[in-house]
Amino acid sequence: MPFAINQHEFEYPTNIKDTYKLKEKSGVYVILNASLTQVVYVGESSNVKSRVENHHRESCWKKREGTQIAVCYVGEKERKRIEGEIRETENPPCNLV
Repeated sequence: MPFAINQHEFEYPTNIKDTYKLKEKSGVYVILNASLTQVVYVGESSNVKSRVENHHRESCWKKREGTQIAVCYVGEKERKRIEGEIRETENPPCNLV
């Protein structure tokens, strides 16, 4: 089921603890609060699964109960643009730390 953020289609959010569901592909990932109403963090990587599993800002989003992740798998050019757009419009608190 798709999930849209700023008109970009993401795979429907799953619990952040379920990183085994992530793919080792290029894309943009958003960390969301449990109710899916706030983007807590946005990032991009050539390998989403590895990046999320070994992230230096992980402690910021892990302290929030029920954190979810949604991913949009796209190439490098697109992922940098999409991440920038989401950062600008959503002001994710864990990106500001």
